[in-house]
Amino acid sequence: MKPILSILLLAAGLHAQGGAVDGKVVSAIDASPLRKATVLLRATAADRENYLTRTDSDGRFSIAGVAPGNYECVASRAGFGAAAPDRFATAAIVPRIAVRNGRRVADVVLRLTPLGAIAGRVLDADGYPVSSASVTALHYGYQQGRKVPLTTQFVQSDDRGEYRLFDLFPGTYFVRANKLASRGLPGARGLPDFWATYYPAALEAAQATAVEVTAGGETRSIDIRLQTLKVFSIRGKRPGNESPLRMNGFDFTALKRPADSAFSDSYSVSLGNGTWLVQDVPPGSYVMRMTATDPSSGAHQMAQALVDVIDADVDGVELTFTPEPEISGAVTFAGTPAVALDRLRVALMHVEGGQGPSAQVKADGTFQLGSVYPMVYRIAVEPADKVYPKSIKLGGRELSGRLLDLTGASGGALSIVVASDFGMVQGKVTDADGNPAVAHNVTLIPDQSKADWERWYKETFTDTEGRFAMRGVAPGEYTAFAWQDAPRGAAQNAEFRRPFEPLGQPITVDPGSGQTLELKAIMSGK
Repeated sequence: MKPILSILLLAAGLHAQGGAVDGKVVSAIDASPLRKATVLLRATAADRENYLTRTDSDGRFSIAGVAPGNYECVASRAGFGAAAPDRFATAAIVPRIAVRNGRRVADVVLRLTPLGAIAGRVLDADGYPVSSASVTALHYGYQQGRKVPLTTQFVQSDDRGEYRLFDLFPGTYFVRANKLASRGLPGARGLPDFWATYYPAALEAAQATAVEVTAGGETRSIDIRLQTLKVFSIRGKRPGNESPLRMNGFDFTALKRPADSAFSDSYSVSLGNGTWLVQDVPPGSYVMRMTATDPSSGAHQMAQALVDVIDADVDGVELTFTPEPEISGAVTFAGTPAVALDRLRVALMHVEGGQGPSAQVKADGTFQLGSVYPMVYRIAVEPADKVYPKSIKLGGRELSGRLLDLTGASGGALSIVVASDFGMVQGKVTDADGNPAVAHNVTLIPDQSKADWERWYKETFTDTEGRFAMRGVAPGEYTAFAWQDAPRGAAQNAEFRRPFEPLGQPITVDPGSGQTLELKAIMSGK
């Protein structure tokens, strides 16, 4: 009777104190146990506590007295990682568990991958060590629909020019180093600057040599020879003493330089009597913008110049001031307002990237945008989770793709109609055998010919039954995909999706509608 009594007492204790979670942490390479790994039981609800423990010599852990609720089970240990930087932390990597009173969740297995390192030296063109150089490990990933090098880890070289990049997930990397001696250092002018240089001595990522990192390994002798950077100056003219204009400010921006140069945009800009000077400028293409005010009328003026720096100083650039484009407008609701008009904001986004001017909408729906340069902008109405633009017109003309081109215009009045009748898309994903596909990434790809397509892109993950739901979907045409293993952001890239287009499901989301989809899981193998 004693064993039965003990079992009953144990069950009663668990019921009184909550539940328990048992499991182990192992290497993802050979399933060997990992001792002294940290295990975090992270509550998904804000009103629940988290629980922390370490594994024993056999890689096992046990957490008792866990309050009932849903948790994520996260493992970590120095020198190990759970997922590559371009992978989602799905349930396959971070298990989701439900703890019940008096119950034990057993046999939770957490896998960690041994991380690697890259070591080498940073040298100048003559083979001498370069200390305090910034060294970066990059891997190719996806960002805003483009495949680009993304920073994973960075360090500085020591007094011998040596560096060691560590905690790198196994895979392919590109290593880049640079040093800007004269940026912001008093008395440093005249010391050599260097281009951001890829291993072994390339100025662009496309010409760089890839470096392979193995699990738990160290790739050595990755020596980078920095290329000396020559810098130049740009000098220009502005209206002289005879001009009544009062200068307000300037904006000097790089349009393009060698790709991924990581050159710091810390230029020395000075304004003289009728002149302006920009120093320490490397070769590339630039745009110089200045604003001014006519004291007699208070009207804003602005000027812009495009400059190409090749291998010499540029002198004599002239700035001709013209009236600032005046952009005003009004926002109205189509249908029942979901938010007060004065809670909205109209923003102009540079098509090259970056935030432009914005303005709060007044209670009567009107707004006025200031400091508008003659550029091409995307128009956004925020917050995007409350409203979407049904129509945007300038001077009575519908703007194609919601693009505002002011390069040859003096401005005008915007008429923006917004709505809140978002749709919902839900459904289920199954694998090749018809089983529920758990923790799969479901994406809705909008019409990418529209300039603001990124605002309407939607994604989510399937639950333990393979189901998903997306709310706040703006009306329009989409293609739905369900990915088992696609890298983070890859679905936004048209080239990545091309082989899988036949597996996507085109859908039309109507205002206020609901869609239910049955999707098949896609294994991209990438």
